[in-house]
Amino acid sequence: MNKGSVDILRKRLESGDFDSLSERERMILLLSYSEHSSIEEKADRLLETYGNIKSASDADPEFLAKNCNVSIQTAVLINLIPQIDRFCAINSKNILLDTYSRRKQFFASYYKGIRREKLVVAALNRRRRLIAAAEIAEGSSTDVSFSKRLIAEFAVKNNSDTIILSHVHPMSNCTPSPEDIRATESIVVAMKHIDITVLDHIIVGDDGDTVSLRETIGAKLFR
Repeated sequence: MNKGSVDILRKRLESGDFDSLSERERMILLLSYSEHSSIEEKADRLLETYGNIKSASDADPEFLAKNCNVSIQTAVLINLIPQIDRFCAINSKNILLDTYSRRKQFFASYYKGIRREKLVVAALNRRRRLIAAAEIAEGSSTDVSFSKRLIAEFAVKNNSDTIILSHVHPMSNCTPSPEDIRATESIVVAMKHIDITVLDHIIVGDDGDTVSLRETIGAKLFR
């Protein structure tokens, strides 16, 4: 692709026309800032290998660089895409988490690029706006014996009496397992003793899909 064609893509980006670009045009535009030759061929190789930018951004940078003949700088840049998106999403002020869709969207953004199973808790104020969110534990949902104390400490530290649980299934879909449900119930009961309400438990799958346990199983789990 010649310089004139790249300039056209950059002007479309500057004019707010990014959404109308094809996946190939977006990849070429991205590579134009870090690659200096054979940009089209490299873009085509990346899309042939990974299908889209999102899948490429989940790849190991060293493997991506070697397999698709791009520089390590380009590979790291692509890998940073979900991390930057995640940072912007979770660091917005006063995020309202009062609906299923808002909660699922927030945690789907939170777990972008995360490849290990983590338990993250969000502390809310009385208007159900986010005060803080933090990783409480790493491991499967059955590893909660030590997490209950940390969850309670986190809520108290943030002066919150309402929390949302969440965790990611990095190697499977978001379907809740029996262990997920039992762990949720155990934490709900433990938090009741100190007047902390567990509003919901959001599970994020490896494909970014999400499920709300309150929405799918019902409020009775959280009573």
